[in-house]
Amino acid sequence: MSIWGATASAARPGTADSVVENPSKYRRNSGKGGTPSQGRKKASQATEREEGPRPSRPDGLLNRLAALTLRHEAQLQMLEVDRSYVLFLSTEPLGVMSLVREANERWKNLKEANKVTASLRCTLLTSVLLQLQARLQKVEADPATRQKCEEGGWCSTGGEEGIRWIYKRWDPVAKEAKTVAGEGLSQAELKANLTLLIQHTKQDGVLHRFHSLRPLATESTVENFTFLMTISTRPAGEAVHQALAKLQDLCALSLIGARPRPERMKSSPLAEEIRKMLK
Repeated sequence: MSIWGATASAARPGTADSVVENPSKYRRNSGKGGTPSQGRKKASQATEREEGPRPSRPDGLLNRLAALTLRHEAQLQMLEVDRSYVLFLSTEPLGVMSLVREANERWKNLKEANKVTASLRCTLLTSVLLQLQARLQKVEADPATRQKCEEGGWCSTGGEEGIRWIYKRWDPVAKEAKTVAGEGLSQAELKANLTLLIQHTKQDGVLHRFHSLRPLATESTVENFTFLMTISTRPAGEAVHQALAKLQDLCALSLIGARPRPERMKSSPLAEEIRKMLK
């Protein structure tokens, strides 16, 4: 009151005079048209006839909590689209899943011996990227391998840049992957891109997550293992996001049986179950 003065008259406590001058229309113990309990009962019955029976308080609270949970789920999904990726790794013999399993076991053994110098997520992702680098070098050094890649429509070798890898995107109408005209990535650009990914994902706070949805130690008959990868949205992770965007739909990743794509807006099975229960 000493700060605002007269401008805060509405916030001042009422005086005895003001209370006397503005009495309530009816006294607490005298209802208009009947006792207070009878008036409230009639109003409640009229509302129930018009709107139907009201849910009990616990059910109403749970419904609101479930609706709030679904709203948060949608907001988190929008965030994941900007920072998360899905990497499919083939289980075929020419893929890298066997190498990923070996790296996982070696890391666990070093962990038990207190000799770990990097996180498991960085170790597994680096193993995949190093294997892709090694196979790119084999394509560059072995003419027979390079010719097979060219015959399969993965790359071209006739330009001044040497080996140039092709982009192919899935056509839902034709039900096949079609070459993206006018786009491609040279061998030198791809190798520089992989070097950048290896260096930057080792920095603290850049790679938040890289793990499989299935246990790596178990044998599986599925065609692919699905890995979830989350990159920081801070400036340190911007270069990684740009590098990963260049790898999407690039045929060079077929050398290791890998296929990355950004995360999509899709609710989790638990969220869908809650939505059905609300309906």
